Amino acid sequence: MDTCAAIVERFESYLRGAAISLNATVIAEESSEYRVRLMEGGSSVAKKVAEELGLRHIYCDPDPEERRALNVQNSEDREIIWMHRVQALFPNGSSLLFVCGADHSLTFRSALESNGIDARIHCRDWTAE
Repeated sequence: MDTCAAIVERFESYLRGAAISLNATVIAEESSEYRVRLMEGGSSVAKKVAEELGLRHIYCDPDPEERRALNVQNSEDREIIWMHRVQALFPNGSSLLFVCGADHSLTFRSALESNGIDARIHCRDWTAE
């Protein structure tokens, strides 16, 4: 996140609590390692929380080179890529917590469900919690 420390700490606490309450075994996120490296002080809250809890972490977004190679044109294209990257985890008993922007929650859930993955939205906007 590219924001103030207090908000990052609040999100980290929220995400940790959500992962524990959902018995997550994996935390995946909309971001990419490339994107995180571009941020000043680049770090991923999702990755940090996953590491603290001993969970697997997955970046799902393609970097710019992958986007060009895969001809990614829009958010729907990105969500299909995310779905393919997490699809391999099912049905092996993984409990996945996927971190994405609120504008993706309904459409990404729909993409997962249309591919046989049971999905629910834990929270559309954590700042409203």
